[in-house]
Amino acid sequence: MEINKLRRFVVASNPAGKSDFKTQLRGILCEYDFAKNIVTDLGGKQISCSFNDGQIRITSEQSLNSSSRITLGSELDKFENRRVVCDWRMSEIDVRTIRRAVLHFGMKFADSGLGRVHIEDWLLAENSSLDFPDNIEGQNHHMCTTRMGSTQLDGVVDSNQRVFGIDNLYIAGSSVFSTSGHANPTFTIVQMSLRLGDHITDIHSDF
Repeated sequence: MEINKLRRFVVASNPAGKSDFKTQLRGILCEYDFAKNIVTDLGGKQISCSFNDGQIRITSEQSLNSSSRITLGSELDKFENRRVVCDWRMSEIDVRTIRRAVLHFGMKFADSGLGRVHIEDWLLAENSSLDFPDNIEGQNHHMCTTRMGSTQLDGVVDSNQRVFGIDNLYIAGSSVFSTSGHANPTFTIVQMSLRLGDHITDIHSDF
């Protein structure tokens, strides 16, 4: 089904819990662009198609992107240390993941009669820009910057969290995760740190 047809299906036409005539009329007008344009031309202002019965927020795992970088910049902090520069890049698959989730969620809402979902225009565009709106934000856990790999070509640390090429340097933390996942990382960090502690104890048991 084409995007524009999906949009017709899931956009708000009669929000749940709103039964007054004005709200129903506004819902019908918002369903069709030509009707909105007529009202705009006659009234001199755009009709508001924002229904505030609720809001749906999507939390989505970002795909790995080798273009993202964390480096040391030239600016110094108060301790004369170079500040970290985060170059965070998104990709088309990130937009596609959010779009498909929202469309399916909207269709389920409509099928069950729970209500109608209005989808933001940037998600319905045929060629969505990677310039995400201001209400798209990252979470508070930085991960995968020294990710675990089988070789130094696909990672920074090996399966024992040892940095490739350095015998006595290990990294503990969510930076060694292969993917970011969705759940809070604390328990996984603790478990992997305990595992790393056991490994270091084993290899240095002769001391």
